[in-house]
Amino acid sequence: MLNDKDKEIRWEAIETFVKFVNPEDRNKINEMLGDENNVFRRIAAIKALGKIIKPDDRDKIIKMFSDENRTVRENALEVFVNIIKPEDRNMILKILRDEYEDNHIRVDAVDAFRKIAKREDRDVILSILQDEEDFIAKATTRIFADIVKDEDKAVILDMLNSVNKYVRIAAIRALRKIAKAEDIKTVKILVYDKDESIKQSAIYAYTDVTKRLLGINGIINLLYDTDSDIQERNVSMKIRHFINEFSVF
Repeated sequence: MLNDKDKEIRWEAIETFVKFVNPEDRNKINEMLGDENNVFRRIAAIKALGKIIKPDDRDKIIKMFSDENRTVRENALEVFVNIIKPEDRNMILKILRDEYEDNHIRVDAVDAFRKIAKREDRDVILSILQDEEDFIAKATTRIFADIVKDEDKAVILDMLNSVNKYVRIAAIRALRKIAKAEDIKTVKILVYDKDESIKQSAIYAYTDVTKRLLGINGIINLLYDTDSDIQERNVSMKIRHFINEFSVF
């Protein structure tokens, strides 16, 4: 069926093969990975390998990063995320920074990098936040929040003044994680930003920070917040969830 003339049947065959694959099929999968004449067999093989993957499959998967077919490369990277190691950093960054690569693959590289990124990668992450492709920069905002520490606060506050919105969103997400009581007003001010995506990030950050730092009193204050932006964006629904956690009422 993977050789059928009908493309839809070939895609269905891929899903069927992956669904029923088991470790005993490893030799078959290896043979399919090397089939240079049938891209559907290679796609089926890399997807199937993802279900039975072992650490010693690394070289096979890395080899598929150079496949001429974009879908094969994309699936190979999705599988590789499950066995990535810190020493793969430079290889992943090379894919991520390749402006000629398909952007879906670059986003997968962002997800892979997120699993191994460290605080020492802060400057690298800041550069990726300014990528020309919006969804690459947007995906990277999550990584920055993952790696920051309390001692990065000065850098984060400075980032809030950036002209790049994704740098600012990354800073807001980071504040959501490390903010102290004196930062609540700073986060609240961002709710009034003209950029809708920054407003949304700020609203979630403001709600979370207030709940985390002020407890039930902060939640009550949020319930009675008169700010129309917060009310219009249904923060009250999130607050009700928080109240249930406290089981006060």
